[in-house]
Amino acid sequence: MKKSILLASAALAALSFTSCNNEVDMFEPIGSEKATINLNITNDDAMLTRAGEGVKTADKSKWYAKIDTYDSQSWNQATWDAKTWVKANTLEGVTRTPGDFVIQVANYPGEAAAYANTVNDGAGDAYYTLTDKDITLQSGVNNLTFVCGTAKNARVVLDWDGTANVNGLTMTSVVATQTSKSRSYTFTGNGTAYFYADVDIVCTINYVYNEVEKSIQKTITAPTAATQYAFNVSANSNGTITTLTITYNDTFGDGTPVSAEIDAATGNEVE
Repeated sequence: MKKSILLASAALAALSFTSCNNEVDMFEPIGSEKATINLNITNDDAMLTRAGEGVKTADKSKWYAKIDTYDSQSWNQATWDAKTWVKANTLEGVTRTPGDFVIQVANYPGEAAAYANTVNDGAGDAYYTLTDKDITLQSGVNNLTFVCGTAKNARVVLDWDGTANVNGLTMTSVVATQTSKSRSYTFTGNGTAYFYADVDIVCTINYVYNEVEKSIQKTITAPTAATQYAFNVSANSNGTITTLTITYNDTFGDGTPVSAEIDAATGNEVE
């Protein structure tokens, strides 16, 4: 009888202690460890303006992330690429078993998403990302900082104001294409668009000369990440497109100019 009373009292005492301290789990093995994450993300907007806007702290609720345990021997890039993205802020506060992890953060769920038709009407956006395979989560709170640096893609800024008010010459469009990446954007006037780095951008300049449709093709070869390419089309008073220049933003140095000239008499490009 006394033994039963003692057992009941012990059970009540355990329940009472658990209700007062919700950090204690009666069914958790003694000595088990937990790891959680505090996440900080920054990116450098140097590409966005000539002088740069400096480093910005990202809004984690608008960024994306992937996380998984990491073993260098079994790591598979294709499997990782297929892994589902989640909002970056959801990585925080989740209990994990301490160990080695890989984490990737990005401002879009993959670079292709930065060029979707819904992003600036297909013009795209700067893409920032960083993958860290050297993360060891220890028991307790782990403060992680991801410094994503500059954008991983390039951008083209088109300006054809130099062709305005020239008799017989009308610009129609400039179609910029990266075939191997299924990336294409059509400029129908001055504007800005973003493209994959290190993949040639083939630009087809479409225009009408004396009611005849014409086109010229130029290539931006292997554009560099975090680099702005000024694409300027101009014409003289005779209706000749005298120069087509492709230059880097001064922040990153000057690129090699590319020129195109259209014969005012024939409307064809001068070879």
